[in-house]
Amino acid sequence: MPKKIGAVSIALTALWALSNVFAQSSPANLYVSPSGCATCSGAIGSPWDLKTALAGGYPASTVKPGDTIWLRGGTYTGAFTSTLTGTSSLPIMVRQYPGERATLDGNVNPATSGGGGTVLMHTSGGYTWYWGFEVTNTSTVRTDTNPCTYCRADGINLSAPGTKAINCVVHDTGQGITFWSSALNSELYGNIIYYTGYSAPDRGHGHGIYTQNYEGGSKLIKHNILGGPAFDGAYNMQAYGSSIAGFKGSTITENVWFAGATLMGGMSDFDAAGSQMTGNYAWHNTDAIGYYSQHMNPVTVSGNYFVGLGPASALTPPLNPLGRVGLTISGNTIVGDLDGSSQSDYPNNTYYSKE
Repeated sequence: MPKKIGAVSIALTALWALSNVFAQSSPANLYVSPSGCATCSGAIGSPWDLKTALAGGYPASTVKPGDTIWLRGGTYTGAFTSTLTGTSSLPIMVRQYPGERATLDGNVNPATSGGGGTVLMHTSGGYTWYWGFEVTNTSTVRTDTNPCTYCRADGINLSAPGTKAINCVVHDTGQGITFWSSALNSELYGNIIYYTGYSAPDRGHGHGIYTQNYEGGSKLIKHNILGGPAFDGAYNMQAYGSSIAGFKGSTITENVWFAGATLMGGMSDFDAAGSQMTGNYAWHNTDAIGYYSQHMNPVTVSGNYFVGLGPASALTPPLNPLGRVGLTISGNTIVGDLDGSSQSDYPNNTYYSKE
């Protein structure tokens, strides 16, 4: 009997130790507040400030993969840089607290700031999801006096792998969301983006979404709503670039955009092979597929509704004939002109005139 009791005791001790390990490694709920502090604990009654949380919390590296950082209601003013690092199976969540409204406000004057800034930037680390809060710039100055310095207050900059922006509202910023090639296997889902851009001496700049993908992996842009930019020259969306800035192996699907143009294409060596634009609804705009690119093989454009009103065309296929090799434009409903080509070039669509 004593031996049996000893075995049971050892087993219970082992189970207790194992459960303690699981308890220590289970995802945590952590909190930030506009009135939080850098040396707080991150508990709901002792929230961090946002800068501390995005740097990993206090003490250092408190935030672990799988944790959720809750943004309590209020306005967080400034430019914030995140170095949070989750994993593909345990991403870190940065979310608005239920029932409250959290706003990140850059409040940057691009005419005097010496370079503006980005309200929320994630360039190192990765596997972090930003979910359900507002990003804006309440400065009323929307003029840049130095066109090539890109002085502005952008909204969200995602440049790290596995990052996502989900159900965010981004408005009145320079760029809305910049979604760079280094953000491998990343996603923009369900965001509302509107009135982006700024005026420069040459033209308007700043797009709702500006994206590239040429370093591997893929990008998904899905279920977003993009309203008209603030200035002519700014687009709802640009997947654009040159020989070193393609948009390969990625998907633009089931989005809605209106009162502004969208471009998936670029200069002659821009490579969009393996990408697709499917099931989108676009109104009062010009949609360009390919532009001058020679490398659209294969690219699929299908199941979309393109409506161009006024002087705008509904769809502009590649201006370079080589860009039409491997390009499939079919199953779309097109209201307006096919600028640069005719219906006979892409017969497997439904066409209506603008009149």
